[in-house]
Amino acid sequence: MVFLNQVVFGSKARPVKISVETDVSTDASNCSQLIVMVRYVKEKSVVEDFLFCASLETSMTVIEVFKLVKNFFSENDIDLQIIGSVCIYVEPSVLGNRSGFAALVKREIPTL
Repeated sequence: MVFLNQVVFGSKARPVKISVETDVSTDASNCSQLIVMVRYVKEKSVVEDFLFCASLETSMTVIEVFKLVKNFFSENDIDLQIIGSVCIYVEPSVLGNRSGFAALVKREIPTL
């Protein structure tokens, strides 16, 4: 938990935007998990840290992935407006500029 607090605090304390990177992995028991990384500037260096991992209860959908990310940010009192870019490593159908994950993020962060 100390590591998570450092990453969350580091992300919130930065005057610049952060980059959020998501990936979905399936383990040996066929359970899908969302992995979220964060990239930000710390002491004039770009730092990439693991932010969180969450089980995907149902089939992976854009809405489910977005809800997990949004809920994590909300639970940790991080404003979604701090996100400056999004990198997504998932199926092409999940990406979509109009109906995919990127579109949901852009609705929440119009300046993105």
